Amino acid sequence: MVHSTETKRHSLSDRSVAGMTAHCSECSGRVAIARVGNGYQCKTAKANSIRAWRLRNPEKAAANRRVRSEHQVVNRDPEARTGFCLKCEAEVGLVPYGWGYLCKTRAEQLRRNQESSPQTPYREQPVQTDHDGAAEYQANGYTVVGPADDPYYMPPFENAVPGWRTIA
Repeated sequence: MVHSTETKRHSLSDRSVAGMTAHCSECSGRVAIARVGNGYQCKTAKANSIRAWRLRNPEKAAANRRVRSEHQVVNRDPEARTGFCLKCEAEVGLVPYGWGYLCKTRAEQLRRNQESSPQTPYREQPVQTDHDGAAEYQANGYTVVGPADDPYYMPPFENAVPGWRTIA
């Protein structure tokens, strides 16, 4: 395959960084731009360069694609934690893995110790108030809790290790 060595310069003018758009000399009109290094590049030019790289390096491009497991689980029953695995061709147990669930056979191949419940991406941080400003926080959409309601509450001068004291 013969590749053209001639490249067209996509010069940008009238950039709007807030809207991430600019006027491109080759695309003739306003185009979306992407941050590249210390500057900006026309997204059309960026897509063309990625496409050209993939044509020049098909082995690397194939290796860079995400490898998916053949253990795809369908017909899931969340209460019973079961589903049908296409690789195992049988009804399998679902094991918490990362933010979701995975075929039990595949999970055992990947790790020895299994989780008891899936991980959560974040924990909603409750706002602790001991003064009369609780109504103001609640009006702004925060959850207001006291020491009895928060399982992560620590008394003042308490450390993460129970019984240890923080020196103030």
